[in-house]
Amino acid sequence: MAESLTFEIHPQAESVWLDTLVKTIGDVQRLLKQVDFAVTRQKSGRPWVVQRIESSVPTVTVRPAVDGTNVVDAVAEGITALTGDKDPEQPPLYFSEDALDTLREMRRRFRGKYGAARMVVLADREQTIGTIREDIDKKVDRVLRGSYTAISSLEGTLEAVSMRPTPPTFTIWERVTGRPIRCSFEKDRWIDPVTDFMKRKARVLVAGKITYFRNGMPRFISDIREIRDMTPDESLPKGDFGSIPDLAGDKDPVDYIRSMRE
Repeated sequence: MAESLTFEIHPQAESVWLDTLVKTIGDVQRLLKQVDFAVTRQKSGRPWVVQRIESSVPTVTVRPAVDGTNVVDAVAEGITALTGDKDPEQPPLYFSEDALDTLREMRRRFRGKYGAARMVVLADREQTIGTIREDIDKKVDRVLRGSYTAISSLEGTLEAVSMRPTPPTFTIWERVTGRPIRCSFEKDRWIDPVTDFMKRKARVLVAGKITYFRNGMPRFISDIREIRDMTPDESLPKGDFGSIPDLAGDKDPVDYIRSMRE
């Protein structure tokens, strides 16, 4: 398990421009926070420590200030999958729609005479896990290719709301996959129940237009038609009905749900 990530910003000219350096580090910071959020479900995220800075080729090594090797590994595995030559069959496990958007927008850092030529990413300062270039948007689009939509519903815990985008969004952790799913909603219609559900960390059912990756994994929800509270009532007695037949047979439950969605 890796403990740190190193980002080498290789310039097109002899030196990296300060504006490019600052904006690229900002992109890296957003990506780390978004993957951290998907792994830990903590909106504030953990602080990251700058472990080393080198100046020949601007190089920044960072690590979580507290235990976070699982986040480092999630970032490393995602970048490896998204920057390689092979078309990934599914999105990296903890790369949410927001993380994919951030990585795709990094293409702006490699354009024009003041841009960078490439950014090499290493784990523990030794193992190269991927190289981000101007074509990163095309590589991310490979994951999105073949997406489809359906009117359906997903169930999960609502734990985060963001009012900055237009329309605003909230995030649920889908019960089947455990992935964070971004849901865009109409502020005037849904802000009160969404705020209440977030404060209670309620389990909700969200019905609307769901966009799926081509392998059946949900991406995001839009055009919401219903948000229903599905939080179990702990005060009610729990029934004992014995065993329930395994409807999925030998299939893993997540694979079974994916096959049903497809």
